[in-house]
Amino acid sequence: MPPEALAPPAEVSDPMIAAIVKRLEAGQSVRRKLPSGGYLHLDRQVPFLLVYRRPVGETSDVAEQLLRGEASYLIIDSKRRSNKSTVTLVSSIAESLAKSFGAFLVVEIWTDTTDEFADITPGFRPAFRVLTQRSDALSTSTLALKKALSQISVQRTHAKVTLTESTKPWSPGLPRLVPATFARRIGCRYLGIGIRPVYQDVETGEIFPLIQRILHRGLGRAIRRAVFKFTRDQTTQRPPHFHALGPRSLVKLVWKVDRELAEITEDFDFLLGVTPVNADQSWSTFKRKRFEIQPRFIYRPLPVDPALVKRQLYRIPIEKIEDPALEALFRAQRMELETKLTMLSDRGSRRFLYGSLQLYGRVDEQLLETAKDILERVPVRSRGRSAVRQLNAVEFAARAEEEIRYYRERDPRVWSRVEIRDDVVGVLISHGNLLINRRQQVAENRVEPLLAHEIGTHVLTYFNGQAQPFRQLYAGLPDYEELQEG
Repeated sequence: MPPEALAPPAEVSDPMIAAIVKRLEAGQSVRRKLPSGGYLHLDRQVPFLLVYRRPVGETSDVAEQLLRGEASYLIIDSKRRSNKSTVTLVSSIAESLAKSFGAFLVVEIWTDTTDEFADITPGFRPAFRVLTQRSDALSTSTLALKKALSQISVQRTHAKVTLTESTKPWSPGLPRLVPATFARRIGCRYLGIGIRPVYQDVETGEIFPLIQRILHRGLGRAIRRAVFKFTRDQTTQRPPHFHALGPRSLVKLVWKVDRELAEITEDFDFLLGVTPVNADQSWSTFKRKRFEIQPRFIYRPLPVDPALVKRQLYRIPIEKIEDPALEALFRAQRMELETKLTMLSDRGSRRFLYGSLQLYGRVDEQLLETAKDILERVPVRSRGRSAVRQLNAVEFAARAEEEIRYYRERDPRVWSRVEIRDDVVGVLISHGNLLINRRQQVAENRVEPLLAHEIGTHVLTYFNGQAQPFRQLYAGLPDYEELQEG
């Protein structure tokens, strides 16, 4: 039975602390339920611990959610009778990891309802009070924390951050987590962060989940930046980036959400769904009518009911994912899927345009001016057919199959097919397959660039993604088209 499945113990005992330290020193992760709904999560050996001591009388608190999803955090009861065991636990973790890294950082957060933030307006403006040990106020880690916290914004209102040197840079009214003499000996430093609870109405207790989500992600990023500076300046480690100090292991829920989103992506083919089946005829009619009458497109029947798929989409428990980066990625993926489903429902209507703008955005002015400049500068003859030989669909398909065969010889998992069809426009990739319009012609000098793009980029991305356990890598991350299309 994994550690997270165990029932919480009656107390944080010495044998439990010894077992935790033993796992850490063996390079193993620690996930332990603690008394009164507390929790210890150590993804791996890292030179820091984030701490939240839950106020007396609370069995759960919104503030503690701000730490969940990080690589190393402790949520624990602040009752007086628990103080001794808490100090022993944190000191033991700090000592063990300080041996590996040469130093250790304890970052404690708490809800700050003092008069410090009383005059800050508007009421939803984020605010933080950073307490630091004397001589640490100008350290790179403290300055990085202050800068990152000040960049957190709610409704275009940036956070206010105050920085104060203190003899007690931890939660007010509670004892220090690592005894002073012991902390100096092992190289343990402190940072404290008092948080204005703008994510909750203090009087009614009503939660504001969107603000909570912003603070969760922003605070996590700020703490990682501070820890990154601390790690590079005061420990033996040199992480390449502050993201390297985030969690590495993925819990079962992440894999479940990843799988369910990918399955919905596979349920329908958006690109084929929005491609008219009568594009060639529509163009001929449009041209014959001197481009004065809007063409009427016919679309293939949908294999799904968009409304029912949306219902399935919003049953996926993305909000339960603790890692703010993964949660944001999955939310963006869900929003993109919802927009695509809405566009499928709106085919043939005026609403389709607005869905397209929501999904892909407008053409920016610089790109539009570049396109106009090309039209003005490039001679008309070079834009039309020239003396270069044109390959028809069958010939181009043969070259494409040859290209795919080249990759299949290196990896048999590349099973991509080439299809010549009447119901597609130009050349496109659908679920790893290359689809070619029957009337398509490609200039011989454009064959290799086109194959490099369609197969060397789109097809290989699809199959490379399929080879990964994280299924979004082949389903397509949100907004990936801009990178793919260059």
